[in-house]
Amino acid sequence: MDFFSSFVIISPFISAALASSLTYIFGTRAKRKELLYQNRIESFKQIAIRVSELKKYCIGQLAVYQGNEFSPFYELEGSGLTHRGAIANITEYNQIFLTSKSKKALENLINNISMICNAELYIASQSFDDIPVDHNSIYEYTLKQADLCLSIIYNELGLD
Repeated sequence: MDFFSSFVIISPFISAALASSLTYIFGTRAKRKELLYQNRIESFKQIAIRVSELKKYCIGQLAVYQGNEFSPFYELEGSGLTHRGAIANITEYNQIFLTSKSKKALENLINNISMICNAELYIASQSFDDIPVDHNSIYEYTLKQADLCLSIIYNELGLD
């Protein structure tokens, strides 16, 4: 038996093994990416809920300072510190699914909520009529930062 006749007999086995190996490798890789994407969507939903709660809180606080009692978020419970802790925790739990750009945006948001915490601490130590500083800008700025975070994560998922 010469080389070519033995190659004709062996080549279907080699090609079948090669095809099944490549199918397994690429199928496993695709499955991993699909699972990662599904978890990123769930992660985004959890973060979006917390950031949306912060946005509602800021809108409610703006309504209080503007005297808009008919705002649907006028009497929301909580504080800036509560929202800061919730967003920090959910970001920490889901950091594996975030890119460096979205992590940075969420870190900036968490740091900016510190301004709300400081303002609320100051407000708590004063009577409502004695507050000389306009705190609306802090809540408005935080609203913009929250929208920026959501848009960054939304774009990274490719859902725009």
